[in-house]
Amino acid sequence: STQSTWDLFLEMNSFTVFFLLILLSCTFAQTLNCTAGQYLNSTCIGCEMGYHCPGNNTKIPCLPGTYSSTVGSVMCIPCMLGTYADQIAAVSCNNCIAGTYSSTAGAIMCNMCPIGFFSTSGAVACTSCPAGRYSNTTGASSCLSCPAGTWSNQSAAICSRCAAGTYSSIVGATSASSCIMCLAGTFSGPGANSCTFCPAGKYSSVVGAGDASRCMLCPIGSWSAAGSSNCTFCLAGTYNSLIGQTSASDCLMCAPGSWSLAGAAVCNRCPAGTYSSASGGTSITDCLSCPPGTYSLPGASVCTMCAAGYFSAVNSSAQCNACPVGSYSSPGSANCTSCPPGTYSPNTGAASMSDCIMCPAGTWSSLRSPQCRRCPADTYNPLVGSASASSCLVCPVGNWAAEGSTSCNVCINGVSTSSNCRVCGLGTWTLEETPIRRYRY
Repeated sequence: STQSTWDLFLEMNSFTVFFLLILLSCTFAQTLNCTAGQYLNSTCIGCEMGYHCPGNNTKIPCLPGTYSSTVGSVMCIPCMLGTYADQIAAVSCNNCIAGTYSSTAGAIMCNMCPIGFFSTSGAVACTSCPAGRYSNTTGASSCLSCPAGTWSNQSAAICSRCAAGTYSSIVGATSASSCIMCLAGTFSGPGANSCTFCPAGKYSSVVGAGDASRCMLCPIGSWSAAGSSNCTFCLAGTYNSLIGQTSASDCLMCAPGSWSLAGAAVCNRCPAGTYSSASGGTSITDCLSCPPGTYSLPGASVCTMCAAGYFSAVNSSAQCNACPVGSYSSPGSANCTSCPPGTYSPNTGAASMSDCIMCPAGTWSSLRSPQCRRCPADTYNPLVGSASASSCLVCPVGNWAAEGSTSCNVCINGVSTSSNCRVCGLGTWTLEETPIRRYRY
């Protein structure tokens, strides 16, 4: 028909136009060539910052150590000295932080300053620490002044100490000549910022004494006044644990719980299980035994009551023992009390009767039980706190129960889970809770 011919014509012409459009677009894409500084993305687009476009229709990210800070870059620029770029596509370079430096262009990282040197931000090289100052770590942003008693040359990693027998009070001293000799009657160790006087009870005639051994000391447990030719022992009941003491008042009274003989450096502690409430004890006989229900550690001035849940049954106890399972105690107990029947205590050290737990239904317990016992199979107990096995009741005929039951279960028709329940024989049947067989003919 005329209509069908026209439709066929239109369909063929539409296909021809579509094919020509595809051909033209492919031809255009193949011939398009972007200039340097641009890349092809359907059309030519200016190269973004952080990239460069050399003119081959592509964009390339700037490598670490280079950057591009403008749109349409043809090439990436190396980072200047004292800066770095550690990632691709950088739009700028970062200054080296204080304590680091970069001495080459295009750096991807900065180098740490070595010990004895420092730098500020954006440094191309590190600076030596001046004399009298030092840097003992890499990556220092500044140098530290040498403390009094020390000195240093240039580029020092550490400060040199003044020799023993000398001192220097100057901060930032630049040479060993700053260290001055100690006078007689004083001494110093290495690195001193002043000389130390020999205290009363000591003397020294040496100039430049390098340690306290040049000051002659009274031994521990004794004392002397200035100019003494010998030392006097501390009295019994006192002690002195320091050398070079200057008077009898330096001998301290032994505290309660201890004692000493004459010339003691320390007081002896009363043994564990004993105590002494008075100070200045002169013999071990001053230490008394702790009574039952209490204990003491060495050096006690009083006996400590056993805590709830613990006991001690004898004199001179060094510790209290935990109450065994199934028992409890109050503070200061010499023995433990048993949990009553119908309760149990599974843990040692129970502190009161409230720690004795009632046995749940289906169980029972006797005196001092660590746990409750379950009622045997085919018996039950609906009550809590049962005190004997007689509390477990036998299930009635036609019923059964597992161990620890609080009630009985009915035997299901023809099904058995207990010796109380049996399968009916051939030709027989039973109702629930029926103890006798009924026959079917």
